[in-house]
Amino acid sequence: MTKLGVGPMLDEKGARSWFNQVQESWTRVGIFLKKSDGTEGELIGEGGVYKQDKEWNEIFYGLKKEFWGKGYASEFVEKFKEIWWNLPRTNTRIFVQCIYLDTQDTSEAKERLCATIKTENMASQRVVKKTGFELKGELKKGEVMHCFWQCISPKKPGHPPFLKGDLEKTLKSWMDMD
Repeated sequence: MTKLGVGPMLDEKGARSWFNQVQESWTRVGIFLKKSDGTEGELIGEGGVYKQDKEWNEIFYGLKKEFWGKGYASEFVEKFKEIWWNLPRTNTRIFVQCIYLDTQDTSEAKERLCATIKTENMASQRVVKKTGFELKGELKKGEVMHCFWQCISPKKPGHPPFLKGDLEKTLKSWMDMD
């Protein structure tokens, strides 16, 4: 778990506290290998999004070490983004720190998905770059420097960007409009 920014959990009380906090602000899914018959195979990691106040949602992923460097992280990020951007949404008002906006953004900004990666983690930086994220700068979290990456929503101007309802119907209506 240290690759997810979590140190060792030495006592049960600390572990319970951390997991309770995670349940409120993280949405997590397992990353599985696919068997030749198309069914779910071995669990090789987890990923998802993390939400904090005054920040855009942040993608995260972690794989077992023996699966590093084999393209699974890139495959997860690509598929996750595809699903993420097609989830139903409603217009909402949120307040974010200036670092999370471009200079041309004023009172309205397109939704974005972020990634904060330790500066020395070049492999993860290659993953997010390869999957369409743009490096926006560096920031310090505690004593550690991180690179800050963003991927802006691909929704077209004039396209209904935030729809409610059934995902399948939403996707079909988008396809019929193009």
